[in-house]
Amino acid sequence: MASHRAITVSLLILTGWWAPEMGAEQNGGADARLEARIESLVERMTVEEKIGQMSQVQAAVGSIPEELRSAVAAGRIGSILNEVDVEVVNELQRIAVEDSRLGIPLMMGRDVIHGFRTILP
Repeated sequence: MASHRAITVSLLILTGWWAPEMGAEQNGGADARLEARIESLVERMTVEEKIGQMSQVQAAVGSIPEELRSAVAAGRIGSILNEVDVEVVNELQRIAVEDSRLGIPLMMGRDVIHGFRTILP
């Protein structure tokens, strides 16, 4: 079930629960507990929530429209692109972690091809 494994690894990375370099001997057997926690989370996710984790949307840049707020709280968004306002990012993360059913944090990204705030001659 490759898609299930991909979702599991993505959730692990996104939520900071897993790092590839961690071996069982280094983390005191946490791998088994972590795997059980992840399996439980993935089993509880609806199809819509799994699709939501693969959905990335453009930020409203400096604000959170009600439609975006509702989608994050419902678990229909896993990633937001191009929001740099710290207060907005913090509020979006708060909504994802505290107001959504499973509390999965958002992945925040920036579409930067030639550098962030770079000035070229």
